[in-house]
Amino acid sequence: MSMRTAAVSYPEKHRPLASTWLFWVALTVPLLLGATLGVLISISTNSNELCFKPDCVERFFYIFKFPIAIAGLSLPLIAMVAAIHRSNEASLQIKISSSQYEEAIKNNRFGNYLKHRESFDKLIDGHCSATHYGEKCKIIVRKQELYSSLFPDSGPSNLDWSGEYSAERFELGEMCAKLIIHLSQTSKENFDAEPVIESIYAMQKLLQINYSPFKAVEIEPLGENPARNIVLPGQSSIQNGLALAALDCLSMLAIIRSYIGKNNSDELSLSSHLSSLSRHLEDAPVKLVMEGKL
Repeated sequence: MSMRTAAVSYPEKHRPLASTWLFWVALTVPLLLGATLGVLISISTNSNELCFKPDCVERFFYIFKFPIAIAGLSLPLIAMVAAIHRSNEASLQIKISSSQYEEAIKNNRFGNYLKHRESFDKLIDGHCSATHYGEKCKIIVRKQELYSSLFPDSGPSNLDWSGEYSAERFELGEMCAKLIIHLSQTSKENFDAEPVIESIYAMQKLLQINYSPFKAVEIEPLGENPARNIVLPGQSSIQNGLALAALDCLSMLAIIRSYIGKNNSDELSLSSHLSSLSRHLEDAPVKLVMEGKL
């Protein structure tokens, strides 16, 4: 798994105090001014003799107290420059830490997206590999389209996404599943095939289910509705294929339920009613239009 990396650019770089021009200005300007003024005073007073007597020392400091005071300004000025330098360094460190933290958050979010997507793909692949058709017929799920429809806000560029799914699409699948289960439990006299077939069609479209080999059956148009196709396992009759397609839709919805944290998947059990549903669908208003392999 590869993590996204991005270079963090900083507007400033760390510089030692002694390498800043402000430090040398604070150090040298007062010293040069004090030394220049001292030389000028020394020339004007003709103080060319060395004398270390108390009177001479006292007189020296009296005459040169102003140049000495100017030269002494370098120490407080350097202290001020050092304080400003520390403040700038602290500000730069905060910027660097903030940038590194934001970059770590982005990488973590991106990594979470990759793990979320990878776990989803493995879950779907595991379900498809455990299909009940063996080597004769395989169930195929278009994982990219299914993931995009269930998690439309997911993506490495959406840093605000935290696992939310499309409640509208999920509720549509739930509604169709409950309708299939309810009608599968009714007697044949009270059974209505059209809502079951419409629900299978809607769930296959939602869950991106296909088969190889497959049979495509066309739902007889109702009113002004266009003709629609349902794909069935290619090794089964139309009636059994419709029942098995309904079972696959409910099984896939149960897998998605567990993935998004809704663990009441027992409500979607259709196995005990599969044979009766197959018998109920004997007169289903569908016709075979195509057979083939993907």
